[in-house]
This record gives sequence, structure tokens and C-alpha cells, in this order.
Amino acid sequence: MTRRELRENVFMMLFRVEFHNEDEMPEQLVLFEEELENLNEKDSAYINHKCNEIFAKLPELDAAINETATGWKTTRMNKVDLSILRLAVYEI
Repeated sequence: MTRRELRENVFMMLFRVEFHNEDEMPEQLVLFEEELENLNEKDSAYINHKCNEIFAKLPELDAAINETATGWKTTRMNKVDLSILRLAVYEI
């Protein structure tokens, strides 16, 4: 998988956070990986590692976004934009 494809898959997993409880996320990662075609062990490890790191830092990421965003809080943002922002802030 290319770096772009890996980041897209991480984004899709971040999007799932909005619809599932924190304790369901390991199972969601497994289900998500089953849906992917051509997923090798290295790509799977990358996606799992990146997602787990981001899941662990969600409160910090949301606090940074809330501190910077003018007129919007993470609770008001649409789910797609919020997922993109979380990934971007994490990578910065």
C-alpha cells in the first residue's frame, strides 16, 4: 500500500470513532482490516499502531483543536472534518 492509501485507511478508522465506544475499537480495527484487499502484515501493523496512538491522544487532540478553532468546538464539527483535523494535528 502507498503512504497515501495508508493515511486514507487511518482516516477511515478515525471516522469510526464517532460511532463506536472506545472499548469497541479493537474489534472495529479487526473488522476494518478484514474489509481491506491486499493488506499485508506491515501495512496492518502500521494502521494498528497509528490508530491506537491517535485513539490514546484524542482528548489532547480535541483540546488543541478547541483551543485554536474560532467559533467552533469539536462537538459542533461534522464528523469528516473532525477526523481530518485530528489526523492532521496528530501528524503535526
